Amino acid sequence: TQRLCYSQSLPFHLANTTWLMIKEGYEKKFITNSKLLKDEAGLHDDLFRLAYHYVYEFSKQHQTKIQNYVALYGFCRNICLVFIISFWISVPTFIYRFFTESNFIYSLLSMTLSFLFTYVFYVGFVKFYRRYTLEVLMAFAVLQSRETIS
Repeated sequence: TQRLCYSQSLPFHLANTTWLMIKEGYEKKFITNSKLLKDEAGLHDDLFRLAYHYVYEFSKQHQTKIQNYVALYGFCRNICLVFIISFWISVPTFIYRFFTESNFIYSLLSMTLSFLFTYVFYVGFVKFYRRYTLEVLMAFAVLQSRETIS
């Protein structure tokens, strides 16, 4: 997915440092067992939700940016769904027109454009969803370091 969506992973040192700060924050703030952080399921996949609500509650500077990312990835997700439905309607229409020797060029064009726009909005969704999660986790790490310094 990274290659198809033109996304890059975090550099190792930044990711490692950030993860250590996040792990310390979870252990201090939420009194979680460190075994839960190593489990595959975590707290039944709610570790991110804990960080999101903590950041949203205690960091007013990040609220608007986080909500902006939520709106953008939600918009891209919904438009992507519309074009997926359009694509799947275009496929049988194209097949029908191709075999009945009707004018199938417009169906082919509709199918191609629907597929192209689906891809574009899916890439947008992945981009903004990734930035949203990165913003929440970085803000959570920054809040931990701010409390450690003061």
